[in-house]
This record gives sequence, C-alpha cells and structure tokens, in this order.
Amino acid sequence: MNGFSKYKFNLPPEHKVVKRNRVITAYYAQLYKVNPNLFKWAGMAAFASFHIGEYLKMWDWETSGIRTFEATCKKKNRSIEDDVQIIRIINNRIFQEIGSEHLAFNQLDFESFQSLLKEKKRHSLVLEAFERLDRLRSESQNKLLEGSVYEEVWQSNMQILWHEQSQVVQPLFDKLSMLFSGAMSFVA
Repeated sequence: MNGFSKYKFNLPPEHKVVKRNRVITAYYAQLYKVNPNLFKWAGMAAFASFHIGEYLKMWDWETSGIRTFEATCKKKNRSIEDDVQIIRIINNRIFQEIGSEHLAFNQLDFESFQSLLKEKKRHSLVLEAFERLDRLRSESQNKLLEGSVYEEVWQSNMQILWHEQSQVVQPLFDKLSMLFSGAMSFVA
C-alpha cells in the first residue's frame, strides 16, 4: 500500500474471508453515507462488495483456506475453488488500491493525501479525479446535485471507476476460467 500502509482501517486478517468482506463493505457504505452526493464510487463499491460477500459466504473457507494469487494461477488444473480465490483476491485488491484511497481522502488534508498519491505514482486520471472531488467537497449538498457540478462529481467518480475496472479488476478477472467469468458477466 506504499504511503497508505499506515492506514490499516482495522481490517480482519485475510483468512477471515467473510468477516473481512463485511468490514470492507461497511467502510464503503459508511463513506457513502458521509456524503452520498460526492462519494458515488463508494456507493457502487458497497453494493458490489456486498454481493461478492454473499457469494463468498457459500464457500467453506475453514476447509479450503486462502491462497495467494500466484499460487492460484500457476495451477495447471484449475477448479471452481481457484475462481473463488480470485474473486476474494479481487475484492481485497480493490480495497487496497481504491477503497483505502477514498478513506484516506476523507481523513487527511488534501496536500498530504495528494503527496501519498504521487508517491504511489497513481494514474493521472485518479489524481485528476481526486483533485476535482477535493474542490467539490466544500460545495453544499444541494449544489452537488446541480448541473455542471453534478456532472463533475460523476465524471470524477467514473474516472476512478474506470481505473478500478481497467487497472485493478480486469487483469485479475482475466485469470478466471472461461466458464466462471462468463457466469460472472451474465450475473453482473
């Protein structure tokens, strides 16, 4: 997590899969509740993480345990268990890459936050999106729902979502089996 490593956000350990997912989902939901007119990404993330959690609850994590992404992907004969491991990893990676940034954005002064993003060498779209959100967060809730300000909020959140999907999720999603990724795409 580079500079964000000092912000632990009290997550349960990875082997507590369902509990960890619930805490991640709760962080997203709490952030969205702080300012639903600004933190659109957090609302979408809470919704998606909740549904992933419902799926993760169906797996017997006590028996299977957790594996790393590398160990899961290097197996020659992959199974549904491998796909479930990848989904678990994706959920954690989104929090590490994007969720923790949102929480830090909400907690830090913007200069400190911006320094951390630059230290992490974040994509220019992510920097631009958070810069715009910082400028907009001082607006009244009513103003955030009006015309060009409303469009700027959505543009910022969509930039962050684009980064999440293209740079964090898709490279991992590409490792899912064809059957599982097809089923996930159909359900989504």
